[in-house]
Parts: sequence; structure tokens; C-alpha cells
Amino acid sequence: MLRQARAVILLARGTLDAAVQAGSEIDAWYRIVDTAGERLARLSVDDSCDRSTGLILLDWRDRLSSHVLAARALADIQVHADVEIHMLERGLVEVASALDELAGDPLEPVGGQRLQGPR
Repeated sequence: MLRQARAVILLARGTLDAAVQAGSEIDAWYRIVDTAGERLARLSVDDSCDRSTGLILLDWRDRLSSHVLAARALADIQVHADVEIHMLERGLVEVASALDELAGDPLEPVGGQRLQGPR
């Protein structure tokens, strides 16, 4: 289950990178990270997921949500979009790192470069 969760996060990181590079709307960035959180929540209640792993996945879904809320708060006070993307990226990176530590064999990120928002 952890491997599936890590794949969800790595896919989200790659999709977020592609969306930012393509100049997509900022709302799409949030949807990508929100969707990753929703997928973690679905994995947490999968029949093949044990209780302790499910709780871990829900915790990381909540942490992603915290990063999304922080990014939205920055948007509300009209901070530059680069700071918003940094918060979203940071949430995905933190979750990926934590899942890598739990699983013990890190997966390689998709894209592998620092995201840059619109200027």
C-alpha cells in the first residue's frame, strides 16, 4: 500500500510540474494536490490496507491539506505565485520523503526539477 501511495505522490509531483511549466491556471495546481490527498484517503480505506498504514496515509493527506491551506492563504494576501507553488511542492515533497522512509526504497521523482510558477 505504501508503494501505491508513493506512486500517487510522485505522479502528482510530475503532473504539478507539467501544469506549472505549461502555464496552467493556479486553480489547477490546487486540484492536483487536492486529488493526491483524496487518493491517499481512498488508499487508506482499501481492504488490503492495514489499520496503522491507513492512519499514516490519512495523516499525510492532512499534511497535504495543510500545505494547500497555507498556499491559499498566501494567495489571499496576494503573495507572488512562486510562493504558492513552493508551498504545494513542499507538501508533496514532504509526503514523498516520509513514505520513502517508511518503505525503505525511494522512488525517483518524475521530472526531478524545481518548479517555477508564472512570473
